[in-house]
Amino acid sequence: MPLIINLENFQFPETSEIISWIQDRPQESKTHAFSIMNEIKPSDLYLYLYAKFGPPNGIQNLLRNDDSDNLFHWDWTFKHENGLLTFIGMNQRTELTFIGNWNFEQIDKDQVIRSIRDDFKQNGSRMSELRKTILENWETFVNPYYSLNSSISSMEKELKELNVKPEQDKFSNAVSAIDMKRVSEQIKELSSRYTRAYGLAKSLQALTPVLAESFLNILMLLLLKKEIKDNERIKESVIRANIDVKVQSLSIYCSGFSKPVDWKSDACKNYNKVINKRNDILHGNVNISKLKTSEIFFNGRVPVFKKYSTMWEQLFERKLEASGFNEIREDLKSVREFISYVLSCLDKNARVNLEAFMNTGELGRNLDDGRLGVLLPDHIPDLMPQLILSG
Repeated sequence: MPLIINLENFQFPETSEIISWIQDRPQESKTHAFSIMNEIKPSDLYLYLYAKFGPPNGIQNLLRNDDSDNLFHWDWTFKHENGLLTFIGMNQRTELTFIGNWNFEQIDKDQVIRSIRDDFKQNGSRMSELRKTILENWETFVNPYYSLNSSISSMEKELKELNVKPEQDKFSNAVSAIDMKRVSEQIKELSSRYTRAYGLAKSLQALTPVLAESFLNILMLLLLKKEIKDNERIKESVIRANIDVKVQSLSIYCSGFSKPVDWKSDACKNYNKVINKRNDILHGNVNISKLKTSEIFFNGRVPVFKKYSTMWEQLFERKLEASGFNEIREDLKSVREFISYVLSCLDKNARVNLEAFMNTGELGRNLDDGRLGVLLPDHIPDLMPQLILSG
């Protein structure tokens, strides 16, 4: 026969009483648990427990840090003649734990959920009031700068691990049958590594200037002055301004700058060189003078080479140069130095806040007043769930 779990039949003890019970609990007491995902929305369950019983009373509330980086976020604990029942809110589930002399085989998960849902009606008005008074409504969104920077770092690492070293990998043309076998083996070994390197270098070449623009956009999202944010036309003109105008205007339109950004600084000059390559790369422009690999005469259909190219040059060197492999490290360095330089123009508080934003994968925005914030850690603290009652 199922054991009917109804919170009306439980006591709501003080935290000190819970601690005393835990310390003196019978030796034969056991622990069992089941998890609730979205059978009851976690926010609805939180508001229901808060409305019906008041603030959470469980031990885990004493152990949590006063931030969102916790394994357990809230804990309501109830006392029964059989022992304790805890409702603990975690990062991916709510865990209901029975501690004491419970007959676990008689506990029906679905019955527990139904019992709570059925009681929502009795507490609905109080739940609605609490939703408006104690809860702030936020939305989370992906941080494009963080995502892009992570992707670039991953590609950089992969490119480095390919160990592409033209000065060491370069080979001479075959001059004999034995030589031809050696060269063929070298070409086979190099082809897969170099082909992957071309793709990575080209991708990095396209993404590198975007990284700086993404940084500027996240900076403006956080630091743009309120009067600019509130005027949609002015905000759009600021965001869409030419890059040199945008950078030089940062200290005018954004708060938190201790000094203006000097476009004549070495960091800005080097960044501008990277920008000047951007259009050809991003739009796939065919600029023959920049893509030129060699010159050749033709007599009708007969090629007359001005200069012979080695097999190494034809198969690897030219493609490597065209991919931007030889420039990408310097371009990335220029962009990162530009970002560091702009950060150095901020006051300490603004810089700390911006760097926190830059280093967080998901950011938050308050749906009522538009405030921005770092809401949750990128890691997800969790434990393996205990044996779940099937119900």
